[in-house]
Amino acid sequence: MVEGQKKTKAIVILKADCIKNAGLENTFPGLHNRSIERLILAAFDYNLEDSRLAELRIYPKILGGRWMRLSVPKERSWPL
Repeated sequence: MVEGQKKTKAIVILKADCIKNAGLENTFPGLHNRSIERLILAAFDYNLEDSRLAELRIYPKILGGRWMRLSVPKERSWPL
């Protein structure tokens, strides 16, 4: 691994509607395409300790190398 390169710890599939309902569609420019139903994210860290939320650390390209924390309700995770 190259110095400073982030290592992916999990691949997460989210419904695009969850991202849109949270008002984050501008963070993921591809979501402006209405035919996209699922979003595949690489999580570089995660926390599953909360009984209701999965907490993910992601690095969206639009943030220019800065990370953001995304909390996803676990009950919305299934079914795909």
